[in-house]
Amino acid sequence: MTHLFKLLAAIAAIAFLVAPLRAQQPPRIPTDSLVRPATTASSGTYTASTLVMIENRARTLGNRLSASGTRYFAVTDGDLIGKTPDEVLKRLSPPIITSGDGLRQVDIVVDLQRPITLFPTADQPANVGTAVVQSSGLNNIAVNSIISGAQITVAPKTKE
Repeated sequence: MTHLFKLLAAIAAIAFLVAPLRAQQPPRIPTDSLVRPATTASSGTYTASTLVMIENRARTLGNRLSASGTRYFAVTDGDLIGKTPDEVLKRLSPPIITSGDGLRQVDIVVDLQRPITLFPTADQPANVGTAVVQSSGLNNIAVNSIISGAQITVAPKTKE
């Protein structure tokens, strides 16, 4: 009987020691109250798999159109390594859209996780993920841009 009493006392002591440790855990927050990533906040139709698909098609097709008339464009931090400031500015925007391309849609992903500083000039503006149309008479071109970045600083280049 004394062994049973000692066993119950030991279990009770352990329970009293574990309870304060359990109380020190951070409060549980439901996941639906957390801040959503920028890609889902900007458009409810984009998922992580959609972003990967756009990046893969941009890499595979380059500047060519898909069979459906879509041009894919993607830029990540790795694409900017080793480039001069002028090359970085050029790489951050998709090729200019002209008539005769047969283009119907442009899907753009710019995903920069590291801080970046851009030095635009008057003749080379900072068009990050911006589709530029250089033609008249183009109708019904859908442009979908998803731009996320840690910190993008634009500092105009001064004349030397």
